Amino acid sequence: MAKITFFLLAMILSFLGMNVQAQQIPTQDLVVEYLFDNNLLETSGSSYNAGALTSTNSVNYVQGIDGNDAVSPNGEVLSNVGNIAFSSNVKEYVVSFWFKANASANTTPFKLLELKDQNNSNIGLTVEVANNGQQLNVTQNASGLTSLGSFNSFLGYLDNNWHHIAVKLVYWPGGQKYYLRTYLDNAEIIDDQAQVSLSNVWVFGGLNIYIPSQVMGTGIAQDLKIDNFRFYKAPITLTQIAALYNEKNSGGTCAIVNIPDANFKNALLEHGTNIVGTNIGIIDTDGDGEICQNEAQAYTGWIYAQNKGISDLTGIEAFTALTGLNCSVNQLTNLDVSANTALTRLICDNNQLTSIDVTVHTVLDYLQCGHNQLTSLNISTNTALTQIWCQNNGLTHLDISTNTALEVLNCNNNQLTSLNVSNGNNTNLMSMSAFNNPSLTCIQHDAGYTPVPWYQGNGWLKDATANWSSNCNVVGIEDIESSENISLYPNPASDIVMIEMDNLQSVKVVDVQGKEVLKSTNSKIDVSALKIGMYFVQITSNNGTIATKKLLKNKL
Repeated sequence: MAKITFFLLAMILSFLGMNVQAQQIPTQDLVVEYLFDNNLLETSGSSYNAGALTSTNSVNYVQGIDGNDAVSPNGEVLSNVGNIAFSSNVKEYVVSFWFKANASANTTPFKLLELKDQNNSNIGLTVEVANNGQQLNVTQNASGLTSLGSFNSFLGYLDNNWHHIAVKLVYWPGGQKYYLRTYLDNAEIIDDQAQVSLSNVWVFGGLNIYIPSQVMGTGIAQDLKIDNFRFYKAPITLTQIAALYNEKNSGGTCAIVNIPDANFKNALLEHGTNIVGTNIGIIDTDGDGEICQNEAQAYTGWIYAQNKGISDLTGIEAFTALTGLNCSVNQLTNLDVSANTALTRLICDNNQLTSIDVTVHTVLDYLQCGHNQLTSLNISTNTALTQIWCQNNGLTHLDISTNTALEVLNCNNNQLTSLNVSNGNNTNLMSMSAFNNPSLTCIQHDAGYTPVPWYQGNGWLKDATANWSSNCNVVGIEDIESSENISLYPNPASDIVMIEMDNLQSVKVVDVQGKEVLKSTNSKIDVSALKIGMYFVQITSNNGTIATKKLLKNKL
């Protein structure tokens, strides 16, 4: 029972975490925002117009939490003096930023951040590291009063990894108290209360920002890096603070997509950087080296993963909004894109695939699957398909009678024995090439249509041994009656089917795609293992007579 309870709790927490992660970065009451993406300019778009930070020396840029830039002042002062003036004094606020630093047991104390009032440099907020890196001090100075909160297990956070700090200051007029709360990686580490009077409330009339401020003593700022600094003039909610923390998915709420093939994972991580082009975007948007469920679900472009040595596409199912996939020239033996129902284009040629089923892809309009080992191609429901390129495979039957929008069909170099292209819209089928199918003797087209001869890439092309016809007696079109007295019963059937015919030689059962699923020389055949659906029983007698009967399999 305890295990079940723990499992359910874990599932609930996971669900909550993923929902929190989906929260947007809060913008209400956002006064200033520095993302440090290639510059020091303020990016919030607020009416305060903080402008650019200034630096005492040159500024270094490094990779930030979201794959873009962070700033690395290395102990220099980044300041913004006199640019932010509020229309009224700010008594309640939140500061949010990310930091990354190295440390050791002999870490010299240094400051992460300073905020000061424009008119009184003794009033403001200081976030500093002290006690050889063991302690984080958060200090809010006011007129004649100081509130100090400390966290004494801080050294583990100076590990050269990104961590998030949010400082929340709330004024309670009824109790004449200030609450100074600090959150480290979304966990509250400081909750300090201070009794105040109206004469010494902590306010900002205007704001000077120092990121980071001057180092303490003679030390340096431990190769400090800062990213995504924000200042809110109101005490935003805990859910919004969690959203700020979940800006970096490696904070523990990222549901990582299982991608066992290292080559496929690398292709996704490089996407939009080393692999560029139209409709090709960055997938690892936070730059953490993992593909999270929310990143996969949000991606609506193409995935280009051709010629990457990929043998397993596990993980592709997470990309539910994917519109295009190119996984050609790899080593795939299986392709399951049944979860990617938004696909409009699929390119999977030059692999080792033996079957493809795209019947769930109702918006698919382009399929390129040549140079595989296909013996089965299920496209019966894909009425939006305009182009099919399935040349150089092992297909024996191909029926495009339901693909009414088709404009191009290339099925050269297969082993076709039947080809039905009578889709009721042959006039729209501008290019149909079925060359080099030596066993194909008849190609069925629309009644009343005359195939246009091939000329410079357009028209219809076939082998000389194949004929055009509007009725090739293609398997699956209708029963073919013979002079023989033939009975097949029961029909529908669930298990055993009996065939009554003089001089029975062989029986072959094929599905609606023309794929052989059962073969026998007996008059009693067992169809219990077949899936529910329509089949065709091809019966051959000793004198060479062939008849085809429809069979409905009604239950398992």
